Amino acid sequence: MMKTAFRIASVFVTVILALSAVGSVFAENSWAVGNLVGLCAGTHIYQGPGGGYPYHTVVPEDNWTVMVIDGPRYFGGEAWWDTSRAAAGDPSGGTGWVKQSEADNCFSSGGGGSTGDGDDDYGIGNSRDGMLDYDVVEEKVDPPYATHFSWPLNVSPNDTSYVKKYYNFGSPLQYKCGDAVKGEDDNYYYLADKEKTAANRLVHPGRDMAIDGKTAAEISFDDLPKVYAVADGKVVRVKTDDNGYGHYVVIFHRYYENGKEMRIWSVYAHLHEESIRVEEGQIVSGGDWIGRYDHSGNWGGAAHIHFELRKELDPGYCVTYGTIDSKYLNPEDFINGHKDVPGSIAKLAEEAVASSGNTTIIQTKTATIDQGQVTGRFQFVVDAIKWVRGIISLVWPGSVLEITVYRPDGSIYAVYHSANSFTLEIPDLEPGTWSYTIRALEVPTDDYPYAVAIALSEQQLEDTGERLTGEIQPSDKFDSIPPSTSISFLPSNPDGNNGWYKQPVVITLDATDNVDDSIDTLYSTNGGISYHLYTGPFTISTEGENHLAYFSVDGMGNSEDIQYINLKIDMTPPVVNVTTDQAEYTRVQPFVVHYSGYDPEPGSGLATLTGVFNGQFVMDGQVVDLFWLSLGQYTLAATGEDYAGWIATDSESIQLVATIESMQLTVQRLCKENYITKSGICTSLLSKLNSALAAQKRGQNKTAVNTLFAFQNAIQAQSGKAIRAEAQALLMMDSNYVIQSLGGKVKK
Repeated sequence: MMKTAFRIASVFVTVILALSAVGSVFAENSWAVGNLVGLCAGTHIYQGPGGGYPYHTVVPEDNWTVMVIDGPRYFGGEAWWDTSRAAAGDPSGGTGWVKQSEADNCFSSGGGGSTGDGDDDYGIGNSRDGMLDYDVVEEKVDPPYATHFSWPLNVSPNDTSYVKKYYNFGSPLQYKCGDAVKGEDDNYYYLADKEKTAANRLVHPGRDMAIDGKTAAEISFDDLPKVYAVADGKVVRVKTDDNGYGHYVVIFHRYYENGKEMRIWSVYAHLHEESIRVEEGQIVSGGDWIGRYDHSGNWGGAAHIHFELRKELDPGYCVTYGTIDSKYLNPEDFINGHKDVPGSIAKLAEEAVASSGNTTIIQTKTATIDQGQVTGRFQFVVDAIKWVRGIISLVWPGSVLEITVYRPDGSIYAVYHSANSFTLEIPDLEPGTWSYTIRALEVPTDDYPYAVAIALSEQQLEDTGERLTGEIQPSDKFDSIPPSTSISFLPSNPDGNNGWYKQPVVITLDATDNVDDSIDTLYSTNGGISYHLYTGPFTISTEGENHLAYFSVDGMGNSEDIQYINLKIDMTPPVVNVTTDQAEYTRVQPFVVHYSGYDPEPGSGLATLTGVFNGQFVMDGQVVDLFWLSLGQYTLAATGEDYAGWIATDSESIQLVATIESMQLTVQRLCKENYITKSGICTSLLSKLNSALAAQKRGQNKTAVNTLFAFQNAIQAQSGKAIRAEAQALLMMDSNYVIQSLGGKVKK
């Protein structure tokens, strides 16, 4: 980072990390490149930072010591660090990325204890014995504004097998409501006005949720589903209610909406006592693991979590249909409507600029952005030289954005990108119209919210050297040339036809920059919908058309244009199938050709499919005349080829045979087609065949054979006269076959 003197006329642009506010402190690990840190059993080690990479190792029971070699990188508000066992002294160890919160959450600092006697403004009371030890923040410290809300399980209510909804009649805690009376309809009523009206009917004030319908006894401790904090907040209660909520946690949340601060409390009941991972007074982030549910509180049936969102800390047990909305929030309606909280994001931006000194906010902007989108230029005016500095705060929890700031003359002052938010100071402020653009490098979804706050201040800055966060450089050292990324493949060229690869392809990306070696390369395998940080060659093995996108950003934030390449992979041959209606045919039976083929999806597609029978091309469904073929075996074969060049074949064989019945039909056809020219000969031959067939049916095979010999003599006597040579050859062939099948010997 470059040291910069701040003179009287200066702009101060602030972008802070919204999700890196007060968090749990763990004494065991000090995260910085070059430090040794401990990873306890169960910590996952990933191939890369962020949720897009799979993990390759889970730390075993003996724990590991590793050295931090790179980081942090922020994804979804989480810090990720690259670690090495080899660098920590274990020559057999490898490297991998770990999520700081997961590594830290399995340690304890040994300093928990009570945070005070009685409840304070947020409901913090005495700590419960037996809790995991965590460092506890000051009682009066507010949690950061919640910018997102989500469900306490890793599934939505619609994906759970067991639910009891908000508003359901039949309070499970009616016995704690002193004025509750059971009505004739088996519901309980709060009879303050002595009337059993619908408004006085006691109701279920939360949402019961479970992954499945099993009881706690049917689930091992390690398989009990995890429960997560629904948003950033502060743990205010960790208590036990043996005949009601069981072991439960209450978290206080602040969020900003419609110009004012809102306060709510989330309740997580029926937790397993030994699973609770938080302490009263602890600041938590949305998505932090706080425990596992069972059915503590003397409840039978399916293990589940009872989840509430309260408007006040202690609404009491007498919750009725008429009063519930004044004391509680419908969890489904609230969370679906507050998955993002733009007001909180804007408030964080305003607080960032306000914290920088005596400031006057001149602009607050909230908007949404899509992946890869670049906004138009947003302007702010510095109209008097009295403003000695300006402040721009840009906040976007859980994503990576890039800001480009332009001077009044249109030249670029600086480009910077970071995860979540950042602070930028601009020296030598000059009056005029400044502007900036925002680009989404990595956001979880389209329409992702962000906020910008801009303020000016007359307070002169002391020259303290490094006041810029990140690696923002003053304009006289500004590099405006983006890096360039080349791509190479292994194999270097498609090994199939029509540009298709027939095997997995290894992709290597190589980025270069004119002045900067600190280059980040991002790539996408789904056409730019989501990106991953490139850490080394990766393999594409998904069949079909893969839509690759990639680009690089240097340390100054210069980003090259996104490049797109389609990579076609087909590793599966087509499928070809040949069938026949029967195994044996006679020459008077039609032979119908049957074959089919397809290329399994997603593949290159079937290019050709051909069939061959007796050396001739045939079509599926074609009828082949077997009449003039010699007796014996014949094969129907089909061959399919896809566009990638894969070839597949299949075949089936048939046997061409003769019977006395087929010989009768053969004589009839030969007579009809004038291969036997005299009707008397036709009648004589058919008579002999009729006699032979009758003898065969009586079991007199020898008589049938002798009759067929007489049939052959008659044929030979008329050969070249009333019977043409090709007809004689056909009939002699078939009669010899039948004579042999009846046990006779063929005459030479």
